[in-house]
Amino acid sequence: MIPFGDIVQGEGKLLAASFYHEIPGTANAYLLFSRDDGRSWGEAVKLAPHDYNETALLRLRPDRWLAASRSHADGHLALFVSEDEGKHWARSGLLTLPGHHPAHLLRMADGRVLLTYGIREKGHHGIGYRTSEDEGQSWSRPTRIVNLDETTDGGYPSTVQMADGTLLTAYYSNRVPQHQRYHMGAVRWVLEKE
Repeated sequence: MIPFGDIVQGEGKLLAASFYHEIPGTANAYLLFSRDDGRSWGEAVKLAPHDYNETALLRLRPDRWLAASRSHADGHLALFVSEDEGKHWARSGLLTLPGHHPAHLLRMADGRVLLTYGIREKGHHGIGYRTSEDEGQSWSRPTRIVNLDETTDGGYPSTVQMADGTLLTAYYSNRVPQHQRYHMGAVRWVLEKE
């Protein structure tokens, strides 16, 4: 079992974390709960059908959880939604093209949801984002914030919003113009006007 992403806080001492289990040819994504503030974990819930692994979670409120899960087969991101505090999940649609993964989800100060993700498309590597103004029901067009065209591996972004409203996204790549080694990068940015 492999954990992935942020631990999500619910009501009281409720915590939730995503993890996945891979066997040759397939993967399964799960949600694991703690009801005692992380002292013990149990109640595994299957989050996505077979073929999904690394999953980013976001709890908007008890009846609206989002999960952006990476397809094991082709690497697209699919959106899953729970309306009962993470107990049951339904696939809501695709978020990215194949090779655009893995994801991070953030609720920004203005209520919008931000999805950041790696772009692992030959000749077009980088970090991209999309936003939702309606809690994941619809999404803005995909936009690139970091261009990593000289790399062959990269992604795994994580984003926070700073006090001044700017966004800070950390990521990695296996090379940058300055050197040919693995690199941990960060970019501070603002959302484009839609």
